Amino acid sequence: RISLPGSNMRHVVSSPDATKAWVSDMGLNAVYEVELDRFAIVSTLRTSINPNTIDLTPDGRWLFASTRGPNNPKSYLLRSLKPGRLEVFDLATRERVLSVEGGTQPTGLDVSPDGKYVIGSGKLQGVTTAFNWEKVQTAIRNKDFTGDEDGIPVLKYELIKDAEVQVGLGPLHTQFGPGDMAY
Repeated sequence: RISLPGSNMRHVVSSPDATKAWVSDMGLNAVYEVELDRFAIVSTLRTSINPNTIDLTPDGRWLFASTRGPNNPKSYLLRSLKPGRLEVFDLATRERVLSVEGGTQPTGLDVSPDGKYVIGSGKLQGVTTAFNWEKVQTAIRNKDFTGDEDGIPVLKYELIKDAEVQVGLGPLHTQFGPGDMAY
């Protein structure tokens, strides 16, 4: 068992070779790399506030984290006063390399089986967004950033978005199923 004071573990994904797990911690704003044979934390990735869902590209090179942003001071059930983020980590360097606005309290995140799309959804927004991973990589190479947040480059939402699907308020998660269909 892994227990850290103040932690609030949220989501777990396994590496493609099943030797490691990545675990998000909303309480301590982190994602932990856990070696499964020893069941021990071997590295920590620092996120912005309230990381929720995480996922990996099929090759295990990139980790995505939906970070909800700060809770509304009146109630976590109300819209945040600041949008959340989709954050990208390069696991070759263990560094957070970029961020993009993820909408109102993004909670859902899934990478398509072919690695082409990153699907994000928010607890308090009525759309699910399909981000194009190839467009993200092109924007990184071209340094097409809108600025930075805490020293991390921020990409233009419109530049890397392929589609927004109206799904009604509160889509918490997206999951790919048979035929690579997203549900």
